[in-house]
Amino acid sequence: MEKFFLLVITLAVLMQMLEAKSAEDKMNTAEIIKHNKYPVETHKVQTDDGYILTMFRIPHGRRGPRKQGPKGVFYLQHGLLGSSTNFVTNFPRRSLAFTLADYGYEVWLGNTRGNSYSTQHQFLDVDSEKFWDFSHDEMVKYDLPAMVDHVLETSKHQKLYYIGHSQGTLIAFAKMSEDEAFQQKIGGMFALAPVAQLGHVYEPIKLLAQFSYSMKGYIEQLHIGNPLSLIRDLKHILDMSINIRKKIHEVVCFIHPVFCQHQVNITQLILQVEDVLDVNASRTDLVFSEHPLFLSTIPDGTSVKNFFHFSQLMDSGAFQKYDYNWYGNLVWYWSFQPPTYNLTNIHVPVVLMSGGEDKVSVRRDVEWLSTQLPNVLHDIVIPEYDHVGFTWAKSAYEKVYKKIVKIKRQNMK
Repeated sequence: MEKFFLLVITLAVLMQMLEAKSAEDKMNTAEIIKHNKYPVETHKVQTDDGYILTMFRIPHGRRGPRKQGPKGVFYLQHGLLGSSTNFVTNFPRRSLAFTLADYGYEVWLGNTRGNSYSTQHQFLDVDSEKFWDFSHDEMVKYDLPAMVDHVLETSKHQKLYYIGHSQGTLIAFAKMSEDEAFQQKIGGMFALAPVAQLGHVYEPIKLLAQFSYSMKGYIEQLHIGNPLSLIRDLKHILDMSINIRKKIHEVVCFIHPVFCQHQVNITQLILQVEDVLDVNASRTDLVFSEHPLFLSTIPDGTSVKNFFHFSQLMDSGAFQKYDYNWYGNLVWYWSFQPPTYNLTNIHVPVVLMSGGEDKVSVRRDVEWLSTQLPNVLHDIVIPEYDHVGFTWAKSAYEKVYKKIVKIKRQNMK
C-alpha cells in the first residue's frame, strides 16, 4: 500500500512538472524569468537611428538582493538568429542568466534589431524595406552602445562584464576595436563560441553561403527583409525525409531554373548543413531532450542583409565591414575595399571559450583570434561542444558558467 501511495505521489509530481514545462514553452523571456521565480524588469532602449530595442533586467537571484548590493553587472548578448530567451531556457541551475543572478550579480539580457523583441522603430514600419536595411555593422554602431549605456546608467555602475555568444562576440570585438571610450565601460569579456574571422568554417556551410550570396540580386527582387519565415520553413524541411527534400528541390528547380544552373547540389548541401545545425530533441546532451518544446524559441529574426554580410566574411576570410562592391565602398568608406576591424586595438581582458566540435567557430579561426587580441586571459576549449553547447548543453553549468564566475572573481576586479 505504501508503494502504491508513493507511486501516486510521484506521478502527481511528474504531472505538475510537465504542466509547468508546457506552460513555459509559450512564454516570452520575461514570463520565463518570472515563472522560475526570479525578479525581472523590461526596458525599452532607443538607438540613435531610431530602432527600439527590448532589454530584460534580473536585479538579483531568487534568494533576494544582497545587503551590500550586487557584486557587479553582467550583460549577455545572443548570437545570430537568437534572442534573450537563449540564456533562460536551460533551466534555473543550467541557464546562464539564472546562474549569474544566484551568484549575486545583476544580469541584463540584450536583443539586437530584427529579432522578435526588437521590431519597433521611431519612424519606420516593420514591413518596410528600409527597416530591414541593416547588417551587424549597424548593431556595432548603434545597438550595442545604446544598450550598454542604458545598463550602466540604470545600474549606476561604471563598468559591466560582457558575455557574448557567436554574433554577440563579433559585435563586441568590432565595437571595441574602433572605440576606446566604449572599451572603458567593459570590465572584461567572455566570448562563447567566438566569431570574428570566418575563413575556416565547415565547407558545406561556406558553399551554401556562397551560393546564397551568388543569388543576391534575385533574392533582393523578392523584397524579403526578414527571412525568419523562410528559415522556419527550412527548419521544417530539414525534419522531413530525404525523398521529400529531393522532391522539394525538383519543384524549386522547375519553378526557378536559375537555382539549378549552378554547379552546386543544393539538396546535398542542406543535408550536410543539417549535421551542423543539429539542434533537436534527440540529442541527449542538450536540454531539448528533456524539454523539446523549447525548440519553438529558435530560430529568431534578423535581416537578409545580415546573412549576406556573414557570407562575405566566409568568402573573404577577413573580419571586415559590409562590402558594397567597389563603387558602393567608395560612397560608404572612401575606399575600394571595406575597412577591416583591427583587433589589436582591444585592451579589455578577454576569455575565449570554444568547442572542439564547432563547425562555425572553428578552432583555426579562434586560434587566429587569440593571436590578434593583446589581453587574452584564457583560451578554453571544451572538446565535445559544438556551436550551441554553450547555451543549451546540460553540462554547461559545470563546464562553462561556474568557470565564468570563478575567472571573474580571480582576474576581473
